[in-house]
Amino acid sequence: MKIRFDDVSLRYGMFGRGVSALHRINLEIPDGRVCGLLGRNGAGKSSLLSLIAGLRRPSGGRVRVDGEIPFENRRIMSEVSYIGSHFSDRWSYLSARDLLRLAGAVRPDWDQVYADELIDLFQVPRRRRLSSYSTGQRAAFYFVLGFAGRSPITILDEVGLGMDAVLRERLIQEILRDLAAHPRTLIISTHYISEAERLFDQVVILDRGQIALCEEADDLRAEHGSINDAFIKLTKGSRVLKEASDE
Repeated sequence: MKIRFDDVSLRYGMFGRGVSALHRINLEIPDGRVCGLLGRNGAGKSSLLSLIAGLRRPSGGRVRVDGEIPFENRRIMSEVSYIGSHFSDRWSYLSARDLLRLAGAVRPDWDQVYADELIDLFQVPRRRRLSSYSTGQRAAFYFVLGFAGRSPITILDEVGLGMDAVLRERLIQEILRDLAAHPRTLIISTHYISEAERLFDQVVILDRGQIALCEEADDLRAEHGSINDAFIKLTKGSRVLKEASDE
């Protein structure tokens, strides 16, 4: 499922006249790619992801997912899994078992066997409420909830926050393993760039609501040695460095 942004802006506030979160975004994420969405806090990453998931309508421009407008589009929204660590409190009164059942009821590609395997891999308690989880357990569970859906578009928004280094490495290895068998479009927003960059086919860097850079991951590695080094160099001074192609 291809994702395309054409001159997209997003403002928060009544009638779209408040704070600007995104400004004239032009971007294409081809089907089946792993896109690393990078940027400092407040750069607009979660705002951009919410448009792909159909949770918000852009203030200007056009967003298309598989050729359709995603906002309140039942077909598109059922095929996009958007999971982030900041969602935790919303479901804290439920147990992992209850939430997995709910996910199975609403996700057409849900794989319960795989979800059970991931629960065991990350040693997540099944019967306890999420409110009783440690930060790392909660993060691991939300990864399971998003990734076991095997949705055509899967979005992981800082799901590694709160995990220790061992769990984050286990998460990366599991993504690599499962994508080889079940390819899909995967968008990863993370501050753990040096750990996750081996996953990326495409890199998008946001800065103050604009695209600072959109390039192939291999090109960045060849030029800078690593994507983490490229990010540090290219965001130094916090300015837009290169506009994404409109093609």
